[in-house]
Amino acid sequence: MDKLTMQNVQLYPARKVIVPNDRDTKTLFNYSAETYRRRLNNPDGFIIVEVKNHKRFGKIKTPVKLTIDPTVAAADPTLMEPLSQFDFDVATVCISSWHADKRRLSPAIIYRCLTGKIGQHDFTPSKDQLAAIMHSLKKLMNVHLDIYLHDACIKLGYNKGKPITISNYIIPAQIGEGFINGQRTTVIDLTAESPLLTVATVKNNQLIAYDARILNIPRQNNTPLHIELKHYIMRRVMEIIAHPKEMTPSITFADVFEKCGLENASPSKKWRIRKFIESFIAHLLNCGVLTSYQVNKKDNNLYSISFTFPQKASKAERMKTSEQIETRAVSSAVGTSQSRSYYAENWQWTILKASQLPKSPFYIVLTPLLPTLIPTPNTL
Repeated sequence: MDKLTMQNVQLYPARKVIVPNDRDTKTLFNYSAETYRRRLNNPDGFIIVEVKNHKRFGKIKTPVKLTIDPTVAAADPTLMEPLSQFDFDVATVCISSWHADKRRLSPAIIYRCLTGKIGQHDFTPSKDQLAAIMHSLKKLMNVHLDIYLHDACIKLGYNKGKPITISNYIIPAQIGEGFINGQRTTVIDLTAESPLLTVATVKNNQLIAYDARILNIPRQNNTPLHIELKHYIMRRVMEIIAHPKEMTPSITFADVFEKCGLENASPSKKWRIRKFIESFIAHLLNCGVLTSYQVNKKDNNLYSISFTFPQKASKAERMKTSEQIETRAVSSAVGTSQSRSYYAENWQWTILKASQLPKSPFYIVLTPLLPTLIPTPNTL
C-alpha cells in the first residue's frame, strides 16, 4: 500500500455522475491493443484530431503523451493494457467524487456508484468485482497524461484563447488502509483533479451529468461487463439527448461491441448482450429518461436501437410540471414490500399524521429525489 490512513470516517458515494465528454477523453479509452502499445511511452507522443474539417482552420490537432514508469510496468505488465470502457467507468466515479468534494473513496463506495446502489450502505463488491475495480485504479493511477491544448485554445477559443498544457496521472491518488463507516478497508485518497476533468472543463465544460441511481436495476447481476455496458449506453444516450440536432437518436449493436471490446465474442454471447442492452434501454424508458424505443433489423439481423426522449420544455412548462410532481400523496393502503423498497430507494418519505391531514389517517408524501423516476400506476 502507498499510504496508511487510520482515521475512522463516514463516506457516501457521489449522487451525480460527471463524465468528461470531449474528443480527447473518448479517444484515449478507445484504442486497440496494438495502437495503444504504439502510443504508450512514445517519446514523440501522438496526435488527437479535435476537429477534422473546421470551416476556417481545417484540421485542428492536439499533441498528447501517455507514459508509464518502466519499473512499474515491468513489475505488472497488465498495467500496460489498453484503457478500457470499464477503466473509463472507474475514472468517472473518481472524477464525480472529486467534483462533489469527496476526496476519499473505498472499493465499496466506487462499486455502489458504478451500480447506482447509492442508498445501500452494506452493498459490497464480490471478489471478482473488487479485483476489476482495483486493477482499473492501478492503471489509472500509474498512466501519466500530458495534453497540449495549444492549437485548440488559439483556434477554438478555449481558455480565453490562451494555450495551456495539462499534465498529471489520469487519476491522481494514493491507496492505503483505514476505517470507513466503522470498518477497516482499502482507502483511496484523491490527491488532485483528474486531467480528464480539467481538459473537459477548459473546453467550455464538455461534460455529461446524470443521477447515479438511474444505473440501479433491481435484482441485476452487476458483473464488470454489465457495468461497462450500462455506463457506455448511458453515456451515449445522454450525449445524444444533449445534442439532439447533431446526433441521431440511435445506438448500433456493432458500435457497442467495438467500444467494449466484444467484436470477437461468440454469437451466443452477442445475443445475450443484445438482450441486456435492450433491457437497460427499457429500464431508461421506465425511469422517464426515454419516451419510447424500437429495436431495428438490417438484412434480417438485429442492428440498432432507436429511441425518443423528452423534449426540452420552456421554463414555464418545467415549473408547471415540477409543481405537479413535487408532492404526491399515497394512501396508507399502498404498502407492498416491493413498492416500499422502490420508493425508499428513489424518493424521500415524509409521514403526515392525522392532525396535519384530518381527512385521512395519514399520507405518505413522496418528494422525488430523482426527477426522472415518476411513479406509474403499476408501481403502486
